[in-house]
Amino acid sequence: MIVTEKISKNKRIVHHIFEEEPNQKSYASYVLLKEYYKQYDIDFSEDKDWRYYFIIRRHFLRKMKKQNGGFWICHYCGKKITTIQKRNSKDFDEKSITVDHKFAISKGGDELDTNNMVECCYECNIEKGVDTYDSFKLKKEKIKLEKINNLLDNKIKPLYNFYKMVTEKEEKEAVFNAGIILAKEFLNILNLDITEKNIKECFPDLSEETIKTIMKTI
Repeated sequence: MIVTEKISKNKRIVHHIFEEEPNQKSYASYVLLKEYYKQYDIDFSEDKDWRYYFIIRRHFLRKMKKQNGGFWICHYCGKKITTIQKRNSKDFDEKSITVDHKFAISKGGDELDTNNMVECCYECNIEKGVDTYDSFKLKKEKIKLEKINNLLDNKIKPLYNFYKMVTEKEEKEAVFNAGIILAKEFLNILNLDITEKNIKECFPDLSEETIKTIMKTI
């Protein structure tokens, strides 16, 4: 395999790699890893030591995983992520956690400052592109709010009012089960686990008995 690395405007290094599976600590492994990851990092810069950035990035992700209780949470959409890209993997796993720079390196942001890093899902990283941090964050919050309001106004509230009017036991059970599906969808938008506490906070009008029935049904 031949990998061309740009050193400056007029200088390039051509690496000839003959090992199919180089040792993780070898220089060949570093070259391949650098070439691989720069395809997915919009803020990648050839001007700095990429190995140092990768070490800082790895420690940042470890810290965030520990802080969240064993997983990562996308800073922009709130999605829970449990996988990380394997080293030297030939195929990029789009379900893996990624790191985004809040303030782009191309616009003066610090590449190595962990305060400038956020954990995010692959979809949000790609979607953000060259958008500013504040603009993209606001856009994602608006989308979430629109989904919540739409679900509440057009599905949950009408179904709840209908449930109070129904008298037949079988119909009441059918409406109740439909309500559980909508409650799951609501919590999913907020990226919350289905627990008694979360249901109570999101639907304060529900009685303790109803919430316990919902948990049993789930």
